[in-house]
Amino acid sequence: MTANGANHGLPAAPGLSPERPLVFKFGGACFLDLADYRQMAAYIAGRLDGSRRIIAVVSAMSGTTGTLQNAQRQLNADPPAELAASLMLTADSVSAVLLATALHDLGVNARSIDAHDFGLTAAGAPDRASVVKIDPAPLWSVLVSSEVVVVPGGQALDENGRAVMLGRNSSDLSAVAAAVALNAERCEIFSDVPGVFTADPYLLPTARVIPELGYGAARLMTRAGAKVLHPNAVDLADRHGLPILCRSRPPAAAQGTLISGSSAPVAIVADQRTDVWSFTHAADLEHVLARLAKEHDGDQVNEPVIVDYEGTRHLAIPGGDPHGTAHRVCANVPHRPHLRLITTVHGAHDPEYHLVPVSELAEETRRRHTLHYPETNDHRGEKPRSPLSGMLTEPAKAPIAGGDLLIKAQPAEDAADVMEDADVKEETTAI
Repeated sequence: MTANGANHGLPAAPGLSPERPLVFKFGGACFLDLADYRQMAAYIAGRLDGSRRIIAVVSAMSGTTGTLQNAQRQLNADPPAELAASLMLTADSVSAVLLATALHDLGVNARSIDAHDFGLTAAGAPDRASVVKIDPAPLWSVLVSSEVVVVPGGQALDENGRAVMLGRNSSDLSAVAAAVALNAERCEIFSDVPGVFTADPYLLPTARVIPELGYGAARLMTRAGAKVLHPNAVDLADRHGLPILCRSRPPAAAQGTLISGSSAPVAIVADQRTDVWSFTHAADLEHVLARLAKEHDGDQVNEPVIVDYEGTRHLAIPGGDPHGTAHRVCANVPHRPHLRLITTVHGAHDPEYHLVPVSELAEETRRRHTLHYPETNDHRGEKPRSPLSGMLTEPAKAPIAGGDLLIKAQPAEDAADVMEDADVKEETTAI
């Protein structure tokens, strides 16, 4: 498939219209309460035109995965990977079933599927596996009899046919894989912001939406810790020339950021989750880098960055070290939890990396941003979390109100977002 949507040889399944399916991904912020499932369902129904089918990949309701993981860790601080994966599978599967239910209420012939009907095969740790094959046949099969197929994000099967997870925040990867497999014109990603910004709009209200962003620039931003897309989703889309459209959640789903081609505007990535260690001796740093390369097992999406700070070399892991690989390797090295990484991404130039104290992160981001952009935009507020995020672990504070589908519950504190490494390898003619 080329950047302009040319066919790469995948035929539609028998009985289907030659129109290529639409592929949507709805992030967790699209589901803050039960009424949102009806709203997303109404949007999907409005995009049906009688000839095209729709794949809707969904994440768990905002905050749910983190709430469930926190509950599990209260029982076992280091749960087995199989059980950790089962928990994440549950959260996303519930969301898929709820959306399919709302679609049926509107008279749409919708079906919720799981990893067994999706066609992704993966290998590695069951809670952060890596995709090794994409087979379009299962999806074509369910599309024959369904107008809309709702898919829980981040799920695949291992070589033994067991369901595994591709890690947290890997719904982007599932959606892009589906779009590639079905020869879709593009993949539409819906979230709580109207596109990709020149900086984190929740940290810097004056950040601007970027209308067009090249694959290379998007990749650099994600690898620097920006919560734009799953890095491997960008890689897969780039390999197949698949455009990705990042948009705000319906009903305000205006045109946002189109990721394709090679456009590379300046962006300031302020990573609020960086893990940093300092090294006095170069030999110690080289030893740690060698061990990280050797012990790399899918724990990290982002490669370590070496940054000089106050005359000392530091190793920074953009996006943090959620599974502890770097913490194990750097057990005897001073950890600097007060430092965060700021990356300036600009065109074909190498990214510029700087470490700053966390207390200065917002102001330093603003200072670097205003070197390139005047302060005109005003996207303010905190990232929303669903008041229902604890519904699988806590009793509701009040019953569902008749007709308005709202449950009053205390928002649960979400765990830090984690992007797992799920390298996609081309091994079949399906992609």
